[in-house]
Amino acid sequence: MRKLPNADLAEGDYILTSKVSTVPVSSDVALNDIPSGKVAISLTVKTLASGLSDKLQPGDIIRIYHFLETAEEVPELRFVKVLSVTDSDGINVDNTKEPTEDEEPQQSATITVLASPEQARIITEMENDGVAHVALISRNNDQLAEELLAEQDKTLQEIYFPETLVEENAESQDGGETAEGAADSESTGEAGTENTEGGVETTPADSIPEDGE
Repeated sequence: MRKLPNADLAEGDYILTSKVSTVPVSSDVALNDIPSGKVAISLTVKTLASGLSDKLQPGDIIRIYHFLETAEEVPELRFVKVLSVTDSDGINVDNTKEPTEDEEPQQSATITVLASPEQARIITEMENDGVAHVALISRNNDQLAEELLAEQDKTLQEIYFPETLVEENAESQDGGETAEGAADSESTGEAGTENTEGGVETTPADSIPEDGE
């Protein structure tokens, strides 16, 4: 497996495992670890307001609206994770701190988000037709972010892969019936044991002698 340096190396240096990596070094750490089935895609910030007035930060959960003639909420883009924000030169914008007196404030030009292929297709269409406007939903709340993204994945599944939901529900019901049957059997067995331990035995009807016998 090919390994790349992740630190400055000088002639004669010992090559330690801590100085090499199989992952290329990037200024965007989030882009080095895109989950399977997801993609990273950017959308243009066409106005200051549409990009949350340069207040977005990596890790934010946003909602993306589409404005053409009217503003529309897009079910597939209700909860989307921001990976990075860049200026017109492709340099990451750090909106977590105020610029110093000697620094010129950077203006957001693009927002890169984590998306499914279906979401990426919609973002591409929006990029070329109308204006995308983002709203901040959550920040610095990992648990809420995880819940919102899971809800979004469920919505995508309902829209594009409803048959998988039917299969999951069927498997869930089968598992519930199996567990219920096992519980009933266990309950019946326990009841029989209790009757025996209590000294009360039930005699089958066909073994009771009739009068005169």
